[in-house]
Amino acid sequence: MRTAWVFVSLVWLGACASTPDHAGNARAAKHKVLVLEDRFSRFVSAPLDRDEDGAPLAERDVFVRIEEATNRLQGLRLSYLDVVQDADRPQERVLALVRLGELHLDLASRIRRVPYPRDASATERAAFDRALSRRAVALEATGLGVLTQLVHYAGRMSYEDRFVRRARAYLALHSGDRLDENMVATVRQELLQATMFPAPRRLLEPMRVGQRAARLDAPAP
Repeated sequence: MRTAWVFVSLVWLGACASTPDHAGNARAAKHKVLVLEDRFSRFVSAPLDRDEDGAPLAERDVFVRIEEATNRLQGLRLSYLDVVQDADRPQERVLALVRLGELHLDLASRIRRVPYPRDASATERAAFDRALSRRAVALEATGLGVLTQLVHYAGRMSYEDRFVRRARAYLALHSGDRLDENMVATVRQELLQATMFPAPRRLLEPMRVGQRAARLDAPAP
């Protein structure tokens, strides 16, 4: 599967070209992002380990659900990339890119934290974690690649907003770097304030990104 940051690189040539109707393009891009927000919210809130009635899924059904979620992500990814390509302003491009990165990191985090099958032995739990990790690692690499490209783009454009700061916070949390005062303030603001386009909470809670998202609350095998 080609990673999203490759797609972003390919569409960037078209996205950076000037078009005569800047105002019209900005309105269209903003409207599309707003429409996509409902799909984003439903996607990140969908459980991977329970059916529509809230009953736990069997192990094989969990992996079917993960595959279905990954396929749905592809459609969302293309929709956000359309915004990146068509928007004339960095505001809409940055928002679309941060949402794209969050889609991948959030799904990876949810995959890694799927509960163990009931009565699984220590060996079975280890095998289950390995199977989940294989599905999560590509998503993590893609999400972090998108966020890295977002930060580079914002730097080239001398553009700064809360979504650029949020992307930097994700990258720092994933790398394990110590957060400076500005990043700590960004995380607190995103967690505590009710704003439009909120961050998925599981991505900004301490030690919740990438490999560190796995099994923090699970009892030892």
